[in-house]
Amino acid sequence: MTLSFLDTHSLITQDKNFGQYLVKKFPYTEHTLGRYKPFRVNYGNILVVSSGITLKEYKVNAESSYYEFRTPHDVIFNPHKDDELTVRSLKKAKIKVFQHKQVMDTLESDGLLQHFFLEQLSHNLSEIKEQFGIRNMNVRDRVKLIIIQLARLNQVAFQMDGLFIPETLNNVEISKFCDCSRGYVSETLNYLKKLNIIIKRNGGWVIDDLDRMMKA
Repeated sequence: MTLSFLDTHSLITQDKNFGQYLVKKFPYTEHTLGRYKPFRVNYGNILVVSSGITLKEYKVNAESSYYEFRTPHDVIFNPHKDDELTVRSLKKAKIKVFQHKQVMDTLESDGLLQHFFLEQLSHNLSEIKEQFGIRNMNVRDRVKLIIIQLARLNQVAFQMDGLFIPETLNNVEISKFCDCSRGYVSETLNYLKKLNIIIKRNGGWVIDDLDRMMKA
């Protein structure tokens, strides 16, 4: 039976399969990301997250950036010459860096290049839509949403049982992701702590009641 293009795409991209495919198929160099030191993603670069949580920053201009979060097996790709794109560690992150020409030539000869581009486009569009959705919320809801997102990423990346916010994530960073002042972040976190919705535990904060947090 011959699969359609979309069926084939669904098959090869399920469960972050594309990143795993690249790791098995091509040589790479592995880098440990510095917590505050940016790793520049040059034009055409292809990266796959090895471990931890990676922050991808796309600088729109001197005052504005978009932030995307990546966990193991996620692919990071820079298709535009003029884009200022960097990644760094949000928590214990490592990346694999590939020779882009070898990858592109092989994907093209194997008939997978269009699937790679479609997967990247789909991911980027969903991230942009989410960013615009977040910015249209009120400040408290933006802060809560980002905290929940970071806790879920932490859960996926480190196979944790609950929703845990690492203490290493400071209010300044969270305020950047929320596009608000750190004062609003502090106010929201203190409000949630006062209600015992987030509880101090083992070097971080546990979200004790997700439903209450969404409604608070």
